[in-house]
Amino acid sequence: MQEIPSPEGPRMLLLRCSLDKRQSIFAEDLGRANEKRIIDHTSGRWLLEQALIRWGISDLSQIEVRRDKHRAPYLSWIPGCWRNEPLPSISIAHCQSAAVVALMDPSSWVGIDAELANRGIAENAFDMMAKGDELAHLIENPHLAIEMWTSKEAIQKAHH
Repeated sequence: MQEIPSPEGPRMLLLRCSLDKRQSIFAEDLGRANEKRIIDHTSGRWLLEQALIRWGISDLSQIEVRRDKHRAPYLSWIPGCWRNEPLPSISIAHCQSAAVVALMDPSSWVGIDAELANRGIAENAFDMMAKGDELAHLIENPHLAIEMWTSKEAIQKAHH
């Protein structure tokens, strides 16, 4: 597990770990998901546990991960535990080799995405991620495609 330096601003914690078979109290039943999907999911949820402990939340048994109407995960106190202090905003992502988790001060939303830096995006997909001047710039600079893709994914996650 590695902590990634966070930018200036509200309190934030960024962690990364390799994908592996892990156990997590936050893991969801994924039904008939394949092993790769299960490893991705449980690695992210295990990393979320580690991040919350580093954040200073010691009793994780009183917290659950819920999903909003867009399936974005968020933290909530389990009904009946009578806690109401705000919990951090969360975002979870994974790529072929790693899971990443971002926690942020509850007054803000956070989004994170992960892809291998050398992952290519086919040029025939550029018009699905950019229009107008931005598309022209991307066509002229295809090496920026993965950075643009992950940036937009993170922004979408932050906005739910």
